[in-house]
Amino acid sequence: MKFFKRLITCFDVTTSVGAFLAGALLVLVMIFVTVGVLLRYALNRPIGWAVEVCEYSLVCITFLVAAWVLRKEGHVRVDLILSLLRPKNQLFLNTITSGLSAGVCLVLTFFGGRVTRELFLGNYFTPTILMLPKFIFIGFITFGCLLLSIQFIRRTYKFLQSWKA
Repeated sequence: MKFFKRLITCFDVTTSVGAFLAGALLVLVMIFVTVGVLLRYALNRPIGWAVEVCEYSLVCITFLVAAWVLRKEGHVRVDLILSLLRPKNQLFLNTITSGLSAGVCLVLTFFGGRVTRELFLGNYFTPTILMLPKFIFIGFITFGCLLLSIQFIRRTYKFLQSWKA
């Protein structure tokens, strides 16, 4: 039991660190956009790589913070129909949807891992100014989907226990 508590704590720390890194990346994106606009229109000297860095950062931000947001139950939900159900049926429906979501994320993690490996072994780069390795960005997506899978599994278990009680 102690092992699982430590594992859960480690996972929660990982998602919190991901959220912190996502916040730091967002601040950098804001700085790059601001400096890029100022240099382009004030000095007529645009930064060629700023847009590319911002694009890739937004992908990383999304997948770094997704599991943390789910842990905090902060995702947008349309619960119009769900709110009409009895609490026991709400728990059952939440168990089903969380389980299905975990399955989808696990499939994305599996195939994302395969693609990341192929891009790494194939030495593929982005056809852009910075010529960055492609596996890095697919790796962020894969890592984010793995964290999201684990969080959905935790959520499914929580709803299932509440439904049984």
